Amino acid sequence: MRQLLARFALLTALVITTFVVECFEQVPLAQKSPAFEVASIKLADSFAARPGRLGSVNVAVTPGRLIARNASLRDLVRDAYSIDDWQVFGGPTWIASTRFNVEAKAVGNAPREQLLVMLQTLLTERFKLTTHHESKELAIYALVLDKSGPKFHPLDTAEQECYPMCREPAPLNRLRQRDLPSTRALPDSSRR
Repeated sequence: MRQLLARFALLTALVITTFVVECFEQVPLAQKSPAFEVASIKLADSFAARPGRLGSVNVAVTPGRLIARNASLRDLVRDAYSIDDWQVFGGPTWIASTRFNVEAKAVGNAPREQLLVMLQTLLTERFKLTTHHESKELAIYALVLDKSGPKFHPLDTAEQECYPMCREPAPLNRLRQRDLPSTRALPDSSRR
């Protein structure tokens, strides 16, 4: 009888332990953040070409893979949350100046939307990024018509055929006129 009670107690403890372990392992999907299988974040080469004022760093996404070259943390946040640059506020001073190379691989062929959610998780884990949403009033500009009306006119028939190259192109701003090759005839050295 004692052996039977000991076996029953052991079996009960084993079942309860198994149940508790399974309950803790089965975290609901809503609470689990999807993450990359492997990810690498390295400082970018400080001499690498940076995007210009109008250029932007795109996060290249192929099924199951994410690559960002020479991207600032601001660029990564913007792309991860699919927002515009003016919507990113706060952060340390280096958020826009320090640049990183990010390469990450997901399990399987995850679509773009899932990879961007994984990028959010990666930024939270590696940079300890915290976010919140808020509404702000910002100044805007309104494009209004002048009192005298518009200063443009419809194109003539001749202009329609040659548009947009109807006129001679203006010289490049970075070159001065005297830096352009001269059209004057150079003296012939063979005449001497």
